Amino acid sequence: MLAGNVPFFSGDPLDLEEVGHYSTYETDVEDGTLYELCCRVVDKGLTAEGHSLPLIGSGDWNDGINRVGTAGRGESIWMV
Repeated sequence: MLAGNVPFFSGDPLDLEEVGHYSTYETDVEDGTLYELCCRVVDKGLTAEGHSLPLIGSGDWNDGINRVGTAGRGESIWMV
């Protein structure tokens, strides 16, 4: 299952002042295996700042902390 090809999607990232936006994403010309996609997600999540903790980002995945990462500074011990 991890070896099967899946399409990647592309879209504009959030601007620093944005806390979220709704959009339709297009299928990118690039594709890869599900394993490659998972590796990219992990690499994206391995960002760290001042306290060597992962950056949490922003978004509506958890309403209680959806603005913690606004301006690219929110850190999280949940992702360690």
